[in-house]
This record gives sequence, C-alpha cells and structure tokens, in this order.
Amino acid sequence: MQSSRKFITIVTFIITSQVVRMILESYYTNQIDVDDITIIERTLTGVSESLAADQYVVRHFYKSEGFPINDVTPYDITLVLHGSVDKLYKLIEIAEVWDGPVSMSVLAPDSDAAFVDDAIDGVRLCWNRLRHTTSFHLVFPSRAPPNMTSLGSFVYLSCKDVIRRLRIRKPRSSTSMYPHNVMRNVARRGALTNYVLHVDADVTPSKGLRQRFLEFARRNSLHENLRSSHDVYVLPVFEVRRSSYPVRTKRELLTALEDKNARVLLQEICPQCHKATDSDRWLRSITFSPADEMSISYEVQCTKGWEPYFIASRYSPLYGINFTAYGQDRLSHMCELQAKGYKFKVLNDEFLVYDGYRSKAKITQQEKRRKDESRKFHEMFAANLRRFGYTNEAYNKC
Repeated sequence: MQSSRKFITIVTFIITSQVVRMILESYYTNQIDVDDITIIERTLTGVSESLAADQYVVRHFYKSEGFPINDVTPYDITLVLHGSVDKLYKLIEIAEVWDGPVSMSVLAPDSDAAFVDDAIDGVRLCWNRLRHTTSFHLVFPSRAPPNMTSLGSFVYLSCKDVIRRLRIRKPRSSTSMYPHNVMRNVARRGALTNYVLHVDADVTPSKGLRQRFLEFARRNSLHENLRSSHDVYVLPVFEVRRSSYPVRTKRELLTALEDKNARVLLQEICPQCHKATDSDRWLRSITFSPADEMSISYEVQCTKGWEPYFIASRYSPLYGINFTAYGQDRLSHMCELQAKGYKFKVLNDEFLVYDGYRSKAKITQQEKRRKDESRKFHEMFAANLRRFGYTNEAYNKC
C-alpha cells in the first residue's frame, strides 16, 4: 500500500513537471514578437517590422523541468545575460557571486543546439545553485534549425571534464551577425522578477550586489512604485587583467586599481562609452561603513555614445531588434530611455567587472571597420531624428 502511494506520488510529480515544461515552452516558443520593435525603430529605420522577427526562433525555458518556477518571487532581481555556446562556462564564475535568479539566452544554431542541450544537463548536475536559479532560452536562426544528431556528448563526464568541455567549445561559424538585441530581449522576457540587471556574459557583478539591492528596494518602496518609476540604477564597470586575481569586492577593486591591474571598461578604445558614469567620482565616494547599505551616490546626465550597465524595472523599454551592427545595438535603447524621461542614478559601492583588458593593439581590422561604420550610423541616426521632427531636448544627446 505504501509503495503504491509512493509510486503514485512519483508519477504525479513527473506528469506535473512535464505539463509545466510543455506550457512554458508552448507559450514561449515562437518567432520574435513584433512588439519588440521600438518606437524609435518604427520611426527611423525604414526597415520591415518583420525583418528580425522572421529571422529567429525562440525556445523559452528550455529543459525547464526541475526549475522551481513557483519559488521565484517577483520581489527580486534577475541577472539577465546572453551569449553563444562559448560563454556558457561563465555561468560557473557568476554562480560564485550571484545567488539569485539568472535568465540566459543562448544562440544555438545547427549542431550548437545539441551541445547546449548537453551542457545544460552537465551544468545543472555539477552546480546545484545553477540548477535551482538559472533558466535557459535557446535562440536559433530560422535557416539553421537545431541539429541534435550529436546529442549525448556529456554523458559520463566528470564535473572537471564538463568545465574543460565548456571552456574549449567555439561557436559554430556563421556569416550572420550576432543578434545582440534579440538575445537581450529573449533573456529579459525570461525574467520573472520586478527588476533586471542586463549584462554581457563576460561581465560579473560584485559580490553581494543582489542582497544589498533587495534591501535597497525594500527601504525605498521600489516594488510598490514599479510601473510609475522612471529610474535606472547605473553600475560602474571595470576591466581586469586576466592574469590578475579575481575582483569581487570593493577592497579588491581598489587594490587592483592601485596595482594597475584594473581600469574603466573600454578606457583605451572607447572612452566615451563609460565616461558619463564618472567612475573617478564614484571611486572617491566609496565607503566601508559597517552597515554596508546600498544607496544612490549621484545622478548623471546621458551623453552621446554612453553605454552604461544598469538595473531597471521589468517595465522599462526593450531593445531595438533591428539595430544589430556594432555601435547601433544600444544607441536606440538609450535614446528611447531619454525620450521617456528616465533618470540615471549611480549606486554607491556596487560595480561590475569585465574579464580582460580591451586594448587598441588587439582590435581586429573587422572591429576597426565596424567602428567607422558606427560613426557613420550615429550621424545618420541624428539626421533622421531631426528629419522626423525629434528635435526637442530629450533627443539632443542621441
């Protein structure tokens, strides 16, 4: 009798898990939603609204069985990141400093899909925290559907071998451009919390950022004013030499800066990208109070070419999916935020770290060409704003 009840319980659990998985994947497996087309895009680009929408297929909450969706409270913050298959190993590093929800979109064309499928199993088996906090969302070009013939390559691998396999994997070669904003929006739609922190897979948050933000949100009633708020919370970002020790706390960051092992991200190749954040001012304001409370250090004005990382409400604008080239992917988004009256507030003591130095000497010819194209695009973008009547102060810094 007891064994019969146990059997029924197990069967019920399995059926429930599969139903949840099917509902999630059925609801979220689709072409890119045309609602992702931003106001700026509709007005300026002149491209078909279905251009990016027809190019990619999405499978949200891929292999979601076991993901504790009912345990995720909206009163939290999700780390939203994206990348190709070669970025999956970064999750292991992120898990060391981030103990909350993670939503990751992965570009997985053709045979990459089988690798991602295996990798998800390996990561969840070896890293318990990731099993309970991370949801995966697969994106693949409609012309390169998943090829699962190589499925099972991770079977019987030790956790050490899983890491090795993740580190050496390179994405399938493709002539198409990486769809940054498609990937950002897909990961964002997978977030189940009121607040999100958008980062690239090479960027790691400072240790304890999530917990301090949750307390900050509680003290300032952020969740109660979610829909009406037009504030985003900017985080300074620094690049750290790969040969250096890990930088996870503000003391470690200050030491790395003093030892010339850290500097502002893109300081050498794109100084305007993070200049408005005013990292020097932020560094002067660092405190080591026992309370260690998060607060707003100062507010900054948006400037041309600024590409900050920030925490935002789930109701903030999505990214323009038809802006894909280098330098275009964030431009329209920042313009949209300005047009809607968003304020940029820099948080004290919290920061992000990029793994490795970006130097002029390492810029490829392709990257140089993209930078030149980006300058031309900025000029065209500004001209089109004026052409279509977007001439008030909100658009002057686009």
